Amino acid sequence: MRPDDDPINRLLTDAFLDDPLMRWLFPDPATRPAALTTVLRLFLRSGQVRTTGPDEEPLAAAVWSTPAEHDLPAPAEPAPVLVPHLARLADLDRLLGERYPVEVDHRYLRVIGVQPAERGRGHGGTLLRQGLAEWDSAGLPIYLEASSSRNAALYARHGFLAYGEPARLPDGPELHPMWRDPRPPTDH
Repeated sequence: MRPDDDPINRLLTDAFLDDPLMRWLFPDPATRPAALTTVLRLFLRSGQVRTTGPDEEPLAAAVWSTPAEHDLPAPAEPAPVLVPHLARLADLDRLLGERYPVEVDHRYLRVIGVQPAERGRGHGGTLLRQGLAEWDSAGLPIYLEASSSRNAALYARHGFLAYGEPARLPDGPELHPMWRDPRPPTDH
């Protein structure tokens, strides 16, 4: 299977085509899918991937990383599709790197996405709750950056709190760093 045929990469590419951050990073809608696929390929190599739905056509996917996996290895030569976007990618990396919590072990929700046709059916929430339960039982806090106020509100409903002020990209969207301390196990 070619990397761009990976069903998880296809799902996440489809899920993030209209995301405010991705529209800012890759403003040309004609090249955005290829650029996004290239970046997501790196994400999928650097963490634990969880999915819902069948393996051949997952409905939702999440990538959870450790602090050691946070910094993605830069290829010797950037993919040609990314070259026009290197300045924006560097701005994003700098801005997020300044805020990334390095002082405590945690899990980083690098990305979570739902197939667009499946949105609103609970797949993303199920996947998020599974991850929260896993990291709660391990006693690990969770860090993420929400790419919109709407997403930040969703994460707040799951116990995430703002981790400092929103980060503003030059001429771009605000990103909302968020943190969630582990919850104690509940008896059922």
